[in-house]
Amino acid sequence: MLRLTVCMTISLALVHGSNICAGTTPKEPDYPLFAVSIERSYTEEELDKIAVWFDATHGALPADQVAYLKRRRPDFKVLAHINSTYTSGQDAPDVEAKLREAIAMYHTAILAEDIDASTAEFRLAPVGKGPIALKASTISGETSSAENGTREYVTWIQIDDEYLRIEEWDAQARRIRVRRGFSETEPAPHLAGAVVLSPVYIGVKRTAVWSGYYPGGAARYLRYALRNDHQAMYDYKVAEIISQIKAGSSDGPWLDIMGMGFFNQANTYGQHVLPWNFETGKTYTRQEYRDDIQRKAQYFRERIENAVGRRVTMVANNLSGKYFPEDGHGKLYLVPTDIKPDPLDGLVLEGFAGEFLVNRFRTGQSMIGNIQIVMDMEKNRLGGYLSYDNCASRRAKTPEEARQKELHERYAYACFLLGVEPAGTVRFGIAAYRRASRENPRRHLWLHPQYFYGIGKPLETVGYQDLHKYQLPDHVTYCRQFENAFVFVNLSAQVSETLRLEQIGKVGRPLVDPETAKRVPEMQIGPHTGIILLKRSVTR
Repeated sequence: MLRLTVCMTISLALVHGSNICAGTTPKEPDYPLFAVSIERSYTEEELDKIAVWFDATHGALPADQVAYLKRRRPDFKVLAHINSTYTSGQDAPDVEAKLREAIAMYHTAILAEDIDASTAEFRLAPVGKGPIALKASTISGETSSAENGTREYVTWIQIDDEYLRIEEWDAQARRIRVRRGFSETEPAPHLAGAVVLSPVYIGVKRTAVWSGYYPGGAARYLRYALRNDHQAMYDYKVAEIISQIKAGSSDGPWLDIMGMGFFNQANTYGQHVLPWNFETGKTYTRQEYRDDIQRKAQYFRERIENAVGRRVTMVANNLSGKYFPEDGHGKLYLVPTDIKPDPLDGLVLEGFAGEFLVNRFRTGQSMIGNIQIVMDMEKNRLGGYLSYDNCASRRAKTPEEARQKELHERYAYACFLLGVEPAGTVRFGIAAYRRASRENPRRHLWLHPQYFYGIGKPLETVGYQDLHKYQLPDHVTYCRQFENAFVFVNLSAQVSETLRLEQIGKVGRPLVDPETAKRVPEMQIGPHTGIILLKRSVTR
């Protein structure tokens, strides 16, 4: 009996190097792929492979290599990553100096007493329960450190139109000492009860990944959330996109952090906060935030296309499965609306089946929801980009990590196949990294053979609300039939019961393991595991 568990006793292509596409002529994959992570540059032989295997990349390339890809495949898209909503890398001090007014703020406290234009010490009152999350500046000057910003930082509050640099903060007494008229603002009197705002940082204490970019946090440098209603912020981001397109290194932007919710926004203690809406003078509602995100997307397209004089491809990273109206309506990006008459060209579903960095698999309803998104996108011919891992997918560093990474990749691809249709508007994202294999110990560009099995078109299709019809009766396993194969997926966290293939109505016979060419009459499927079995042996 073939037993497919987390140990994966079938052959492991990432470790063993079995690669049916390793010849001189690259073979086209069964379904659309895009390169979610790429090298800095490639040889022409590697570019030939990329042009056949993928139809897009996440990340810019040198202009001459983009031109080469275009000659090989005119419809190829090179999408340059840009964080559309937050600061990136070490640019926080630059934003502090040039665009402080574009940094998102949140309602931190209330002014507890009247102050005049020269008052340097005063009391604050909390907005609700819990402490006031402020910290005093740790360095002099106007801006934080670029290289060590979570230790050497400048902090400030905003009252009305004035910025006040925090020199001391006594949390117990709720007493603050400030420098007035900070960052070229005008000192002014303020009345008791005035709203006190402070910056929104990145890195809620929810996971070991992407956290701690706030004063005193675990990361090395600061990151801020930026205002989604501020034209100076729009122009700051758009200028970088235009520069890349004009240089020939990109066809358009991959707009990161475009979720229609308040993703990863934190105060100085890593606690989740909601940003302030300066237009309404209140904390943002979710609908207001969605509307401003759409306005930003429309503005980006108009400014970029006016500058470069042509249509550009724009996709948005939605970061989560919040797609349908009841979940958060990320689908709004892909359809015309009054606010955004020109929709984006694609929506990215990052972490489609889990997160390799923390070895987390999506199972159960969470995974079902993401498969349903694929089904809806395919039915309505909407552009989709699935990244089975996060979009900064790193290489496996050890053989054990390689085995784990393959488990993630095989599971995610099988889940993807439960939703695909021949139209192929949704792409599956994998890294285009050079890796060693048993066949070739030198690092080279190759893909897992599962993408080239020749499974054919699906022979059964259901609406996204009927995904359960693929589930085998009284079983945790889902099964979908293709022209030349069956796809089996265990979406649960438990090992499946034994599947005797002859007893499954639509199967009715033993199948073939494409990696070993052996007949498979029965099997168990491990938790969060996907397997493709062919109807007959194929000639390599």
